[in-house]
Amino acid sequence: MTSSQFGFKSDLKGHTGAVYVLRFSPDGRLVYFGDSRSDLDDHVHAVNASTGKEVWRFAVNGHVAVRPAVSRDGKLVYFGAEFQGHDRHIYAVDAWTGVLRWRVATDGTFESSPVLSSDDA
Repeated sequence: MTSSQFGFKSDLKGHTGAVYVLRFSPDGRLVYFGDSRSDLDDHVHAVNASTGKEVWRFAVNGHVAVRPAVSRDGKLVYFGAEFQGHDRHIYAVDAWTGVLRWRVATDGTFESSPVLSSDDA
């Protein structure tokens, strides 16, 4: 299944419209997405792909307007957050729990998804 074929009903409050920046876990069980619109809640979410139920959410101080990246082994989710000069960090969180593993400050904005090398660095 691809993101263009995916649709679900979710119990997430405030998410009434389409989400265009989603990424599946390698096994297809979870879907990760950020808040690409300013009227949402500045979180990255993981939801169960079968049920639409939220598994975790991770708060940031800005929007995640580009598709998260997922490590090949499915253990980490990478994304950048930025809005009007706030946050500007790249994050790595545990793909199954949403626990922060690391973050790095940047000087710029995020125009595309993170790109992972062959060793996911």
